[in-house]
Amino acid sequence: MAAEDDPDVLEIDQSIKIKASGHELRKVDQNKARFQDFFQQMLDVSSDSDQERDYEEVQKLQAKMRSNVSNLAPKKRKTSVVILDALSSVTDSVDYSRVSRAHGEAFRSCVKQLLENIKSVEVCFLVDATNSMDKHINAVKTYIQMVVDHFKQQYRSGDFKMRLGFVGYRDWVDDVQFEVLDFTEDVEEFIQFVDGVEAYGGGDIHENVLWGMDKCINEMSWSRMSKLVIHILDAPPHGRQFGDYGDEDPDWFQHDYKDVQTLFYEMGNWSGHGPATNTPINYVMVDAMGTQLEETKKSFKAWYKAVGTQLKIPASGWWFDTVDMVDPEGLIQLMFRSITSAMAASVSRSVSSNLGRNGSSDLQKKLDEYEIDETPFNEVDWDVLPELEVDLHVYEPPEVTDPDTFAKKGIFMMPKPGECFIKMAESPFAEGEERFCFHGMQWHHVDTPESDKTPVVIKLQKDTIRGGVAMGCRKHAIVRGFINCFNKELREAGVVEYKLKIVSALHVRNGDEEYSMEPFIPGQFIRINNNLGLVMMQDDLEEWIELGQCFSFFTHILSEQKVLVADIQGWLQVKNTQNGETHTLLLTDPALHNLAKTGAYGVTDLGKDGIREFLKSYDWENNRFHQLLGLPPVVVQL
Repeated sequence: MAAEDDPDVLEIDQSIKIKASGHELRKVDQNKARFQDFFQQMLDVSSDSDQERDYEEVQKLQAKMRSNVSNLAPKKRKTSVVILDALSSVTDSVDYSRVSRAHGEAFRSCVKQLLENIKSVEVCFLVDATNSMDKHINAVKTYIQMVVDHFKQQYRSGDFKMRLGFVGYRDWVDDVQFEVLDFTEDVEEFIQFVDGVEAYGGGDIHENVLWGMDKCINEMSWSRMSKLVIHILDAPPHGRQFGDYGDEDPDWFQHDYKDVQTLFYEMGNWSGHGPATNTPINYVMVDAMGTQLEETKKSFKAWYKAVGTQLKIPASGWWFDTVDMVDPEGLIQLMFRSITSAMAASVSRSVSSNLGRNGSSDLQKKLDEYEIDETPFNEVDWDVLPELEVDLHVYEPPEVTDPDTFAKKGIFMMPKPGECFIKMAESPFAEGEERFCFHGMQWHHVDTPESDKTPVVIKLQKDTIRGGVAMGCRKHAIVRGFINCFNKELREAGVVEYKLKIVSALHVRNGDEEYSMEPFIPGQFIRINNNLGLVMMQDDLEEWIELGQCFSFFTHILSEQKVLVADIQGWLQVKNTQNGETHTLLLTDPALHNLAKTGAYGVTDLGKDGIREFLKSYDWENNRFHQLLGLPPVVVQL
């Protein structure tokens, strides 16, 4: 029997099915309207300035709500419990909104400073200046003006600043080992300096890489929140651990080099002078030859991960990458991508530092002990992991076309209940600023065959306040409502080759533990924008960037300027159909900005400040989807 014909199975999408009683679902729907008044009362009380009194009042209202449900609920105990559990999710979300708004108000005071800081970035080009590097040095000089002009145009406010620096290094046998230009905003000064750098010397194959990194980290006048080293090289450092390519100083007997661990610790633990400088120095290695740096890349990546774990910095807050680029013409796209990625990481880290974490100290201790295990899904030993039967809450999209849906302080959303079975890996395979991600398996009946079990990602919230998971799942449902409307508008405008979707995010409860659960999605992951108006730039993704930006603005117009969806990110998928290829961007983890009340949709809700920054960065006049849908011009008046 198909899932849609089975009254005991609720199909969420093509891969996730859960056990759900039709009788219980009807009872939840019948009681939904009765509890909207309680929801509004809790929102009103929880927005008061007296936080301690608020919390007590909210708890009283929650108790009254539960008592009311007990009196109204049918005789069947199971249905009563299901309704109470669904209401618990609602009240936890209200409590989380209260705490988020408290965070939001505290954070709001520094948001403007944060928004200003993101518009100033420091980029130091650390370059091997020996014989073979002429082409890449010339490429830096050739492309840098275009890169600076591009970012100034993106922000359109005219206040974007890029400080440029240069450290050229050779080897310890050369008369001039280093050529250094400290940071300057004068692009012409930078170009003239680089024009005077001559590629020569080097001695043996290995070069004085680590001394160059030391100078770059500790002798440049870093002073901005967003910091990036673009390291262009074709030869490894001295030392046996970096390979044997003809090294005359393999054991470091003659020179006092800092080791890689120390250098990455200094980058990750950077604390300089100036506004918001307690963010890491981001780093990208550009391999200009592609044959001699494998050991170096492995060593640098290993120490980056080890130091990040030691300093408790997730990958989203400290950007690191290695790129092979024999052809220097690719350098301009690398500059765009690296600078935007570094800016996004610095914002993520700064936001996390300002907000901190909250909740149960016991659970926080458990979170702090997690270490990332990058074992692929198909290599996890599922046979040794326990099978868990868990409760689920499923949120359906609200009526986003009704302007009354978006109340000033939030949306009332009552979840549908269900159950399923899961297995969950012991260690996370990835982490962001807000969550740990675990491999998992999900199925809906005891006798489900192994081949029908669904690979999933199970996400554990780092902020341990109850309600955070429910808030994230509610946001997914809200955005799904906007996507349905947006795709319809695209089709009516004749755009059939592109569409958006959003993954199903289910609220999982296993006793006192809460998770969100999504299908495991393979494919290319991209980010279009973040919640501070930053737009990612990459030529081969230009269509998707325009589509994602248009969608964010569309949500603002459809809600009559009450909210705006940002943090557009997800997986690209291509499907062959009778009418040709269909390209889908499958979104996850969006942010919502609420005009009337900062923090109504969690700690990433920056209210009118977040909306304003998006509108300032949205190039609507050159966005073809904006024109096709006939959307109005952008006017920034918040």
